[in-house]
Amino acid sequence: RSAHLKAHPYCQWVSHDQMCKSLERLEVDHIIPREEQGPDTLSNLQTLCHTHHTLKTSQETGSFKGRAEAWVITGPPGSGKTTYVNERLRPGDVIIDLDRLTPAISATASRKERKYLMRVVWEMRDAAIAHISKARDIPRVYVIEGAPTRARRDTLRELLGATVIVLELPRTQCMKRIKKAKDRDTVTDWSAAVDLWWSKYEPSSLDTVIRLNS
Repeated sequence: RSAHLKAHPYCQWVSHDQMCKSLERLEVDHIIPREEQGPDTLSNLQTLCHTHHTLKTSQETGSFKGRAEAWVITGPPGSGKTTYVNERLRPGDVIIDLDRLTPAISATASRKERKYLMRVVWEMRDAAIAHISKARDIPRVYVIEGAPTRARRDTLRELLGATVIVLELPRTQCMKRIKKAKDRDTVTDWSAAVDLWWSKYEPSSLDTVIRLNS
């Protein structure tokens, strides 16, 4: 174990071809559990952070059996969260996204909605997440949120057993994308929204970070 940790001092959990690489609360895991005659050899060991080790154990013991495979895709406005999800969708996948929920209950899709409308949308989102956290017949789910704070991302990670992916795109590039997008409403102050996300953003080594330049 000590030899493996010395060679691999980071979480080796892989999702969507991205390795976690967290340095927090590392544990050495048997890829094939010893209960299933997994050998005590270096080739059967992997380093996992506490979150992913707990997730793997839950999958193996059955407490997560039937639970949706979940990803939380976060980042500032204009970072390409929806595009990222659309490029990976499979038939039957569930998507929870405020931008999709808002026009479902309102005449417009603007983020400048009345507060009472947004409260309804937020409650719809939270109810859907709560349902998915307990359901056993949903194969895969994507949650699209800004989620700049670590606390929010940790909540979703623990609730859904999800892999959290942060799309980091510089402010200037976010604004270029937003100005080119044809489906963005013209009421929202997107410049302020992008600045707000970056001012609140709290990085975490538990997240899978994809740094974009354009």
